[in-house]
Amino acid sequence: MVNLMLASHLSNLVSPEFCGKTIAVKPSSWPEFVEEVRTRFPRLANRVFGHRYTLNPGFALVLNDEVIAQGYNSLHFYNGDEMCILVNIAGG
Repeated sequence: MVNLMLASHLSNLVSPEFCGKTIAVKPSSWPEFVEEVRTRFPRLANRVFGHRYTLNPGFALVLNDEVIAQGYNSLHFYNGDEMCILVNIAGG
């Protein structure tokens, strides 16, 4: 089981009841994760995923406190992993 955490406005695309809570997902790889989210939470998937298995620009993936900037397709997940999808914020 992988624990997925979402920013509050993204959790509203899943369901308001998930705001501030983790969502249990069962993927072993990035493509499996994307497919599970597309199946279970299509509104969220339409917002954060691009073509194929890419993360749309403007979003960041954090896996076990490490920002993953590329190479998503080679990711593998293990029981107890913690994943977070965040919105990138630019400033100056």
